[in-house]
Amino acid sequence: VVDQPATRATASERAAVRAARKIRCRSCLVGKAVTPSLPKTRETRGYQRPGYCVHFDLCGPFPRSRGGRRYAAGAIDATPEGTGHVHVRFLTHKTGPDVHHFVMSYVATFHRVHGRHVKTIRFDMGREFDNNTLRTDLEVLGIEIQFSSPHMHGQNGPIERCWRWLQEGTVTVLHDAHRPRGGGTE
Repeated sequence: VVDQPATRATASERAAVRAARKIRCRSCLVGKAVTPSLPKTRETRGYQRPGYCVHFDLCGPFPRSRGGRRYAAGAIDATPEGTGHVHVRFLTHKTGPDVHHFVMSYVATFHRVHGRHVKTIRFDMGREFDNNTLRTDLEVLGIEIQFSSPHMHGQNGPIERCWRWLQEGTVTVLHDAHRPRGGGTE
């Protein structure tokens, strides 16, 4: 990131590059590095209607809540004219029926509320989403399944940005309320 020309960089990116040049420690520089944004492809520019591509992800583990939940599952519609809603559910387990139930209930709720079917679902390469039961149920409904490349979080960017937004908002609210972090997920 530091060695790239800053011709198309935003002001904040140029400031980050200037700050990074002042860092002498290579480990510090690597630790502060961020992955540059992926270019828009013809496919992502074509997202026009709600339900065209819905991004799913799991986040956690968190400290165990009072209800025993340690993970959060999230879904977000990636279309510009999409619903704008983020669906989050807290789960006790990262795999198995909890994840399956979350995905299938999202698909059913989307159809009931919007009167249309989800066309494509994009998952990261997490094993929790790659199982025969979920794959079969989605294929029966005619939903295309896509998996992002390993370690390329930008391909599942909408939900990754959502996690960051939720985390920053939670930290801000807890700090403003003078509450300690890690008080549970619920």
